[in-house]
Amino acid sequence: MSERFAVLSASEVDSIMLQSLQPYFTKELQWVGGTVWGYSDQPEAWIQLGSQRGVDGTVLVAGQYLPAAPPLPDAEWEDIVEFSARAGTDFPGIVTDGLLDQDSPRAPRRLTSGPGDYRLRVHVSGRDNPGGTGQRVLVQSWKQAPSAPETLRLTSDFGKLTDFDHQWD
Repeated sequence: MSERFAVLSASEVDSIMLQSLQPYFTKELQWVGGTVWGYSDQPEAWIQLGSQRGVDGTVLVAGQYLPAAPPLPDAEWEDIVEFSARAGTDFPGIVTDGLLDQDSPRAPRRLTSGPGDYRLRVHVSGRDNPGGTGQRVLVQSWKQAPSAPETLRLTSDFGKLTDFDHQWD
């Protein structure tokens, strides 16, 4: 599977927005595996990076719409979560830097084939790296009926630290 990664400066972003997607979250503010968070009444979700604005380094970001659920990847991805969302008629995709020129390599990446219910799998790695260097994000989506959010893998210290929905279980 070939991904086209956009290269971002870690000094510019500390999270990445998945726009025009209404998550099926049951809590007003919900975290999934210390990786994705959003509000039940907002048509967006956020991927939390391990960097803070003002640090050096890069973040590689890619998105893929797939015809069906892919197999789980090997250990190259430290944290992997899934959640369901409803896509509307706007441009559901990854926004890395606000409103961007569609021809820019940093432009939003479309994640759907049109309105409907989708499952999104978010992979992240490198969030524990000093200064936010070498972070990677891959978002995959496919059509699927809604189901509960799920943490498939959570191995980074950063992900465990920000897994707010399970810290007090």
